[in-house]
Amino acid sequence: MNSFLRRFPLVLPIVMLLVASIAGVILLAARVAISRHLRHLYLPWNLFLAWIPLFLALTVRFLDNRSSSHRWPIITSALAWMLFFPNAPYILTDLVHLPEKEYRHYWADLMLILHFALTGLMLGFLSLHLMHTVVARRLGWLKGWCFVAGATALGGIGIYLGRFLRLNSWDVLADPGGLMLGIFCWIRDIFQHSSAWILPLLFGSTTFLAYLLFASLLRPSLALEKHGRTAQTFS
Repeated sequence: MNSFLRRFPLVLPIVMLLVASIAGVILLAARVAISRHLRHLYLPWNLFLAWIPLFLALTVRFLDNRSSSHRWPIITSALAWMLFFPNAPYILTDLVHLPEKEYRHYWADLMLILHFALTGLMLGFLSLHLMHTVVARRLGWLKGWCFVAGATALGGIGIYLGRFLRLNSWDVLADPGGLMLGIFCWIRDIFQHSSAWILPLLFGSTTFLAYLLFASLLRPSLALEKHGRTAQTFS
């Protein structure tokens, strides 16, 4: 089993994310059954959208590992990943749907939304890590982190556009005119309301710092795994 996981290191985190996603749906179903109120049914859909960047990042990684792969399929998949990446950290903003604290199911709803939000964040960070690895391998360490900074900055803008202007990733195909109008309105609002640039900055910087913590936690485990393989080689 250990040799299988060493050969396919992404299997375990993906399986655990799938388990967490299923557990979230079960918790939501229990919440609906107990309270008899159809509240928070948007959460599974938002979590599904958070899975899309991971699938796209896996596609980029697969194409990048193929020596015969052409550049345009990788670029297209990477652009699609960037388009859907904000959907992962976006779930944190679903906390806005929490009822008043006097509501008797307040704490249950809080933990339910946090469960979906943390699962979505981990999906987003895993997908960002895969993209980060591909870029760093192709262009170097510094450009890899520049990519992370740019992706989280654009992600912060995407979160803002989704939460406050109600724009969606698929509007690129379904309503490109409305998407361009929404972006134009946001740029106009930058000169009129400070929140139009402060909130995207906060969303982006928080996502970047959280990913930095995520990557720093991965580094020791990767180093230990590499050391273990080296020890086995010379034993």
